[in-house]
Amino acid sequence: MRPAILFILFSFFIVSATACKEVHMKAVPAGVNVMIHDIPCEEVKDRLIKECKRQHLPFEGVDQHQGLLSIGPVLTTPLPEDSFLKTEERVRLEIKCSDPLSTRLSLRIQLKGLTADNQWLEIKEADKLNAYGKRFLDRLLIR
Repeated sequence: MRPAILFILFSFFIVSATACKEVHMKAVPAGVNVMIHDIPCEEVKDRLIKECKRQHLPFEGVDQHQGLLSIGPVLTTPLPEDSFLKTEERVRLEIKCSDPLSTRLSLRIQLKGLTADNQWLEIKEADKLNAYGKRFLDRLLIR
């Protein structure tokens, strides 16, 4: 009986002590906030920049002290529920290191949709901005 209890306690200790990489995504009005844990903050910043370069996304404003990254304009395919022909996304990404192994990403997105009349309309609905913001981050984040 005693070895069984020790085995259970040991197993519990191993499972609870194992570090895990977590990505929590939360929608906020006109953007998305993400917390990334157990990956060095500087590595997250480097990965984001490398992914922008890999996808040929225009970006500027890489500021290591303020952690600001402006991406866009990027022409994309609209979400299935939208009637636009194309969408144009401009993103402001703020990268903050809470500690060496925790990174907070705050994404704010400006969005325009091209109508069948060949006019660009600004999209301001929070639920659409959140959906496009999540999709944008999904393209950048390596899970």
